[in-house]
Amino acid sequence: MDKEQFELAKLISQYLRGALNAEEETDLLKRAEQDEQLRQLLERYADTSILADDLILFENIDKEEDWNLVLQKYRQPGTKRKQHNWFKWKWLSIAAVFLLLCGITWWELPNERENGIIVDHQYGYQNDVLPAVNKAILTLPSGKKIVLEGDSLEFKEDSALSVSKSIDQDRQKSTDLLNQISVPKGGNYQLKLPDGSNVWLNAASILEFPADFTEKERVVKLLAGEAYFEVVPKTNSPFIVYTNQIHVEALGTAFNINTYTNDQTKTILTEGKVKVSNQQDQRIITPGYAVSSYADRLSVHKADIEEALSWKEGYFYFDGKNLYQILEEVARWYNVDVKYNTEISKERYRGGIKRSVTLGGVCQMLTDLSGHQFSIDEKILTVI
Repeated sequence: MDKEQFELAKLISQYLRGALNAEEETDLLKRAEQDEQLRQLLERYADTSILADDLILFENIDKEEDWNLVLQKYRQPGTKRKQHNWFKWKWLSIAAVFLLLCGITWWELPNERENGIIVDHQYGYQNDVLPAVNKAILTLPSGKKIVLEGDSLEFKEDSALSVSKSIDQDRQKSTDLLNQISVPKGGNYQLKLPDGSNVWLNAASILEFPADFTEKERVVKLLAGEAYFEVVPKTNSPFIVYTNQIHVEALGTAFNINTYTNDQTKTILTEGKVKVSNQQDQRIITPGYAVSSYADRLSVHKADIEEALSWKEGYFYFDGKNLYQILEEVARWYNVDVKYNTEISKERYRGGIKRSVTLGGVCQMLTDLSGHQFSIDEKILTVI
């Protein structure tokens, strides 16, 4: 499947969600006027009962197997044009439903609310809660705040900021001018820094970075939360991340820094080499290792790479975590408060689930895992 077809599948999915702006919707409908099969596909899913049936069916089949079968037939050499076209639209139908299913389920279509609370028709809770979305607040050097939505934000060399023409006055080339991007609970965000390095920010995270880097070094500050960095190598210009406990220096490296725990910062290296330092000590680690920073020491140990990559790649990963630790992560992602109406043991669990499911789906998984029951009332998650 090529990029154009994938983009069309995304547009169809967004159209079904009502997430297209007026211009995008007009363009899609004009395209449908010229393409009979696209028109039929949109008309088919205008009937929400048909869409509901397809979503339920798709939830209960082997998605990977069905997906691969369609792709295999679509790519089969010698396929007649008519048959090829049929598989193209079969694929687009599956792709659109798949993308829709990743974000919402059918009963949410007319009921989705801005606060993320939706009606629960599946799990038996008082209500359900949608997962986090791509959102953040960018604070410019002037103090102006911009609400960010969409997939990502890119900063280009010389502070050519691709956000809005209204911020031209902030495009001054100076390492003293600092931008700050804040991701709230119930959000995550990706941005590309002025040097081309990529950063993924988890929920409840804050990153500070200059409008432009100097030639000698590239310095950012992770003020709170968790971030995954893919650093562009630049000779004689080390990339340094400061936190309240440590600083991490890298050259051409991918690594994760987690500062959620007040008395510990953990750095996990997935590619390259980093030097982790505090006021008393410094350690150099290679891929597959982590440095945990405490108030008085640095500790090097073997790392679980899945722990560093899981949240960035879209799933919860619970390996050796107790229920308190698991629910802290869940609370940040769904922007809920957790209450306990029962004692919780320190037993550790192993499991995982996609972060694209609703809170009800996570609770069902945790019930199977721990035996504890849960209730969801607005934005209050209670262990009962």
